Amino acid sequence: SDALGKLATVDRVVDCILCDYTMAEGNGLQLLQAVRTGNVKHVRQDICFILVTVSGSAKIVEVAGQLDVSGYLVKPVTPEKLQQAIARGRAKYFAINYAKYAQVEVPIV
Repeated sequence: SDALGKLATVDRVVDCILCDYTMAEGNGLQLLQAVRTGNVKHVRQDICFILVTVSGSAKIVEVAGQLDVSGYLVKPVTPEKLQQAIARGRAKYFAINYAKYAQVEVPIV
């Protein structure tokens, strides 16, 4: 909820979100789903969204893919890997599909 609050009140353009899967309240997939379904005002639904996690869990990767995550990094993250993920994520095109994103079952932490 803290991340949603901060994104809802940004006073400048955000062109990339780097988000850890593990959060104090909720998880990064929940934030990604909120962004992709248009529930975060002032943030484009097709924003470059990089998910970072300590786990290479198949379920997390699957759900992230269903939500059109722009990039996925497993910790530890090096500056080179981060730069590559952002470059690839910004170049990635996909059509926004609100109905599809709303139906994705996101695991609750």
